[in-house]
Amino acid sequence: MLNFFISSFGKIITPITAFFLKKAASSFPNLNGSWVYEQITTESSYNPYINMKLRYLALLRIDGEKLSGTSEKIWENSPSGGEREYVGGNRTTATIEGHIKKNFFSQDEVVIHLNENGHGRPYSTQHIINVKDGNLMEGRFTSTAANQIGNCKWIRKTT
Repeated sequence: MLNFFISSFGKIITPITAFFLKKAASSFPNLNGSWVYEQITTESSYNPYINMKLRYLALLRIDGEKLSGTSEKIWENSPSGGEREYVGGNRTTATIEGHIKKNFFSQDEVVIHLNENGHGRPYSTQHIINVKDGNLMEGRFTSTAANQIGNCKWIRKTT
């Protein structure tokens, strides 16, 4: 009877242990490269920004769990100002820092902090996003620019 319990316990523990070892040993997702991300504002202390869409081109570099890079604003569509594309000197730039958080029971999470040199003043934005696959990340953002909050989506740019 004791052998039965030991055998049964081993059959339960072995796959659970294998799952955790595989997850712990797996590498961080390869997010290196060119991405386009879009922010859609759902809340703001400045009403004209609500429902505004901003699009950026970002270059990411991953070193272990650390993330860094740069981005440039390339497009905007706002209810009050309409649609406009940014080229050359009209683009605002941002530096990117962040990290990847490995999750055992859910998708890996990426925390990104952007410091943007906006047209009116510098401001900060934070993205907390989930890695859906190697080409898509989705989540939420918060920005000090007019206290914006909203959704964001990152799509890998392929050439």
